[in-house]
Amino acid sequence: MPKEKTKRRQFLTIPEIAEILSCSKVHVYNLCVSGDFPNCYKFGGAKRVDAEDFEDYLEAKKRGMPYKKYVTSVKGRILYNKQ
Repeated sequence: MPKEKTKRRQFLTIPEIAEILSCSKVHVYNLCVSGDFPNCYKFGGAKRVDAEDFEDYLEAKKRGMPYKKYVTSVKGRILYNKQ
C-alpha cells in the first residue's frame, strides 16, 4: 500500500507577519498576547503563527468580525478553547 504524504503545516515568523501587516514586530507580539489573534507557538526561541490560522484572521478582520476560531460561548460566558 503506498504511503500517503502528510500535509506539513506552514508557519510564519513574527517579522514576516509584521511585514504583511505593515507594522512593527512589537505590535505583532502585542497582538499575540491580546487573545484576538491566532495562537503563537514557540519553536527554538522563535515565535511562529500557523499560516492558515493567520489567513483566517485576516479574512475575519476584512469582514469586520472578531477572530474567534478558538473561542466558544456557553450560556453567555466566553470560554477560550485550548488547542
